[in-house]
Amino acid sequence: MTLAVLDLCFSYGPGGRRLEGISFSAGARDVVCILGPNGSGKTTLLRCLIGGLAIASGRITLAGQDATRLPPRRLARLVAYVPQGTQSVFGHRVLDIVMMGRSAHLRHFQTPGPRDEEIAVAALERVGIAGLAERSFSTISGGERQLCLLARAVAQKPAVLILDEPAASLDFANQARILDILAGLADGGLAVVMTTHHPDHALQIGTQVLGLRDGRVIADGPASRVLDEGFLTGLYGTPIRVIRSPDGLAACRPCPSHASTGVF
Repeated sequence: MTLAVLDLCFSYGPGGRRLEGISFSAGARDVVCILGPNGSGKTTLLRCLIGGLAIASGRITLAGQDATRLPPRRLARLVAYVPQGTQSVFGHRVLDIVMMGRSAHLRHFQTPGPRDEEIAVAALERVGIAGLAERSFSTISGGERQLCLLARAVAQKPAVLILDEPAASLDFANQARILDILAGLADGGLAVVMTTHHPDHALQIGTQVLGLRDGRVIADGPASRVLDEGFLTGLYGTPIRVIRSPDGLAACRPCPSHASTGVF
């Protein structure tokens, strides 16, 4: 299934932040990484994609259907969303949180059944935290919570997975874990759209890159072509070097004007 965005425009009102002329697509096995500085419109764009904000003009389609006209339950069966984080004040178990991903597949007032629980447990196993199933969501670490929210999205069994900075505030090990899971989900046929403040993540798993600045796309295309020093420097407004190792690995490093020169 392909998520396609054509000339999307959105505004919070006079003087508010806006998006103008956003176009891109994400199909099965794509990982579209949306990059941009703070306030560039990344999260606003995601909220438009999931129906949380009404667009002013343009089109959002799923397999050719107008996504803005789909009933919420139908949309939730096609698209899953992973926010940056969430809090639970009711003491839900980790398994309970993941089971919530099954709600789009249930009738009104229907409770999850054994098959839904099997799917939720399999999702926990997929992200590697099945051992936390009976723990309270409020007592696990930030990285474990992010994996739990990802498991909830996996249990939803969508065709398109949308994530807002899935590796934000995570240590290196959990960042690598999240990226590995996302790459695996894409390989399995999902379309993945994610925002990130880490260009390195786009270098590692991105197939397409969308660069946003001030609500506009300044560059888009295959990650291998777009992610160079000129693009990243222009996007973030500070010198950035892309460092490549002899074995083909690449990493980005900001270079403040006061930094000393030397060998990286």
